[in-house]
Amino acid sequence: MLAFYSRISLNLIAATVVFLSASAALATAEFDRIEGSTLILKAVPGQATPSPIQTELYDLRYLGTLRPPADAPTVPPYFLLTAKPCKTCALDSGIYAVRPGGRTEPFVHPGKIIDPSSRSVALESRAFFGRCLYQSKNDLYVVFQKERVDRRAQMQPSVFVAEPGADHLQERLLERRLPRLQDTLKLVKAKQCQEIISRNRIGQGKELLTGLRRGELDDSDKNEAKLEASELTKENQTDRDFVSSEAKPTAQ
Repeated sequence: MLAFYSRISLNLIAATVVFLSASAALATAEFDRIEGSTLILKAVPGQATPSPIQTELYDLRYLGTLRPPADAPTVPPYFLLTAKPCKTCALDSGIYAVRPGGRTEPFVHPGKIIDPSSRSVALESRAFFGRCLYQSKNDLYVVFQKERVDRRAQMQPSVFVAEPGADHLQERLLERRLPRLQDTLKLVKAKQCQEIISRNRIGQGKELLTGLRRGELDDSDKNEAKLEASELTKENQTDRDFVSSEAKPTAQ
């Protein structure tokens, strides 16, 4: 009987070691390449090679990686991509955060979205990833954005922040006491943070309704939404364009 329980204990220990080893391999996984709709990952020396990530996205392009906080060593990272949600539809590409074994998190691509009826700017944003806020030492996805909620009103500024958590991206929308874009640009200059190249375009239908925070569309939306794939010349954008007059500097 003692030998029986000993075998069970050894099996449990072996299973635990395998699980922890697999978790460590995912947590330290690095991007290798893209093959079609699949992300191929590579392991750091001494770790097993993680399984590829199969997506339902098209025209994938790798941007970078969001690592979890240092106190979560077994949590896998998110890989940031630009991609399209369908192969032949007219939908514009968006930003996607994908994680091994997790769900895909979609976001609207940064830049200006022009309302086709009024030819005015409906949505405007600049997006960054990495250590992009002085008040946090963790990797973040940060969007400085302005949205026209009423045709007569001024553009409303806000800052969207997403941080890798154990189960999903932890998201916050800041509408008061906003972080300063100038501070984030300093971190870009210090090579701690990267900016995603903005793209201006004319939007219709669902893109104008989804706002800047999320870009998720269901199948019916994909069939109905029509975006004019117009690559407008990128205009120079200053800090002034994105920082509210009420926003206060954050402590460094």
